[in-house]
Amino acid sequence: MSNIRLHKKVNLKPITFGKESIINTFYSILQRYNKQHEYQSLMIDRQELWEMAGFEGNYNTEHVFDLIKSLTKSETYNLESIDPEIKSISGSMFVITSYPNGNIKINVPEDFRKYLFYKKDIDLMYRAKHKKILSVAELDHYDNVTKEKSKFLVLLRKADILGIKGKYNKRLYSLLGQFKKTGLYFTTWDKFKEILEVPKSYKAGDIDLRIFASAKKELLKVGIEITEIKKIKKGRSIDRVEIRFKCASTTLSNQTNQTSATLSHRDKEGEDKVVEMSMVKRKALAELAKKGRYHLIETLMNLKTDEEVEEFMEKLV
Repeated sequence: MSNIRLHKKVNLKPITFGKESIINTFYSILQRYNKQHEYQSLMIDRQELWEMAGFEGNYNTEHVFDLIKSLTKSETYNLESIDPEIKSISGSMFVITSYPNGNIKINVPEDFRKYLFYKKDIDLMYRAKHKKILSVAELDHYDNVTKEKSKFLVLLRKADILGIKGKYNKRLYSLLGQFKKTGLYFTTWDKFKEILEVPKSYKAGDIDLRIFASAKKELLKVGIEITEIKKIKKGRSIDRVEIRFKCASTTLSNQTNQTSATLSHRDKEGEDKVVEMSMVKRKALAELAKKGRYHLIETLMNLKTDEEVEEFMEKLV
């Protein structure tokens, strides 16, 4: 199965899924848009929607309409848009029309379309990365749309999404998938519970038993090993959560006297690509996490040389 391209801003925001089947359908719809050259309505039938949800056998009309109702629920999304003039978007992320003949038309309102990745974007990202020749029109689109969009790309595997069981586990997979480079996901405790749709009745101990214990086992199936979960208190209450993890597709070279760590992963064509992260940057990353200066990690990861990293860290002293 192919990959799913997801926008970082969408990935990190609370979305009301409610059920595991809604998550399956949501990601399957995003993948269908990934395969479009540019935006157009999706036309499927009820059986396809049923299969997207991960159900087996012939579709159940009541369940299909329950899916549609959930996918078209109106909410307010504080997406911190690419467009600085848009602070939030209200409405439904999908507009779905069901026809008597069994066909279903799925649209995305215009305000949400900028958060979709299309085949045109994906191909341009790949070609620009590999220094392929672009036409004038392609270069114009890349410079004005795709280049900025590429900064917000999260790559997930559909086979992993479908292979993981449980709503919380699927959601954790997508969150951790955004931070494979650092192996560290962190956020406030309240935001974490909101994103995962944790019932308000759950206490910290319930979350350990019913969510984290399951996630540690389930995510191993897709090569993600959760190595540490830290709940950091402020006073008597939990303020933040840190989840450290390793990915099977990411290997760290520990050769003697090696000055840099090598991270390997597979790109969209399945080739092994190498990303260098120096030990200087790794130490700086650990230092920021230790001091709780999480908001600076993304800035650190964008620095290209050890000299830039050292200068950046010196300014923080």
